[in-house]
Amino acid sequence: MTTTATAYSRTILTTLHGREIGLDVNRSLVVKGDPDGVTFSAASGAANICNVTIQVVNNDGTALAGTRNLDLWVSDAATGAGLAAHANTSELTCSTGTLLQVYSAGKAWRIMTDATGKAVAVITDTAKTAYFIAALLNHQPFTQISTQLATGNFG
Repeated sequence: MTTTATAYSRTILTTLHGREIGLDVNRSLVVKGDPDGVTFSAASGAANICNVTIQVVNNDGTALAGTRNLDLWVSDAATGAGLAAHANTSELTCSTGTLLQVYSAGKAWRIMTDATGKAVAVITDTAKTAYFIAALLNHQPFTQISTQLATGNFG
């Protein structure tokens, strides 16, 4: 089972000095081509493993190349508020990108994408917990939330 959630796109309102700019839903400035969020795609891996592909995108949903840091955490809430009550069976690893820091064992991390702007987080959980993956791209004012992981997302 593959689960996908995407960042919402924003309308570009005008051009200023050759750059397209606009306002997001919170009336914050958006510049076309700048990192604006992430997309998630979760797929089952080996036994008890879920591979979550995270791609940095611009406000049109176009994948952006370049290494970027992200804070990730698992949450029981669809809003991404708070950490999940249940920790993963083993620590998150990255098959693409780099795990930089563990904030809370089995629940929260800082990762770096590879040069293509992508990271693949490998989650091992024998309980196959139905939680959400939340991501905060450096200096973005909002959290991106995946769709809820389900048993079918784990091998």
